[in-house]
This record gives sequence, C-alpha cells and structure tokens, in this order.
Amino acid sequence: HESQASDTDLKLLVGLYSNMKPPQAAAVLGRLDPPQAAEILQRLDTHEAGPILAAMDPSAALAITKVLATRRVAFRH
Repeated sequence: HESQASDTDLKLLVGLYSNMKPPQAAAVLGRLDPPQAAEILQRLDTHEAGPILAAMDPSAALAITKVLATRRVAFRH
C-alpha cells in the first residue's frame, strides 16, 4: 500500500532528522514545503523539534508553525 510505504519513509526521515544536529536538520527542513516539514517535525519529540525550529530561517519556521497550528485545531474535532 502506498500509504504504508510513505509512512515507512516518513519514519526513516524522522529517524534521520532526530540524529542530526539542529542547525543541520533546520537547513534541510527549512527548504521543504511547510506541510512536509510540519509532518516530520510533528513526529519528533518536542525537545528535538524546538531547537530545529529555532535554528531555522524565521520565515520558514513561521510557515511551518502555521501549518502545525492549523493541524492542532483540526485534531481537536
């Protein structure tokens, strides 16, 4: 199934980013589409995601934060 494959890929990416130093992860994640970057950050622990967001270009961090905020609202329903 495609969704299962993409979920496996996502877990692999999350593992890779969690093992990078925050500035390195921020440099790569900041270049992804905000929804893709948000998907990865959402799966990291907050103590990993926070430093990555902090090391990112402010405009990229803002775009990703907006995506995360709208997803949080959607999850409450």
